[in-house]
Amino acid sequence: TLAREAERVEAKVAKLRKRAADHEAREREATFAARAAARMADETRARARANRVVEVEALERKTAAEAAAEACVSLADDATKRRESAERSATIAEQKAEDARTCLRKLETQRAELETKVSDLE
Repeated sequence: TLAREAERVEAKVAKLRKRAADHEAREREATFAARAAARMADETRARARANRVVEVEALERKTAAEAAAEACVSLADDATKRRESAERSATIAEQKAEDARTCLRKLETQRAELETKVSDLE
């Protein structure tokens, strides 16, 4: 009976040792998995940081492009105003030139009339 009791205790010890070895193996696997997960998390954080940098750069480029577009619109508006002003000035100059030609024709007519009167008087 004592021998059987010893065998039973030895079997229990063997079972407990096997269970401890299994737990140890699972703990090693869990540690390995935890390290792998930590590496993946670090890589994900690094990618997220890189993506944020890219997003910020893209936003900066977009803002610069919008500012350039606004500047172009402003320049185009200024150019349009200057063109319209130049067209108005040209129209006024054409009218003044026409007025001057009309006046010149009248003066030439008057001169011709005066020359005729002078000839008649002579």
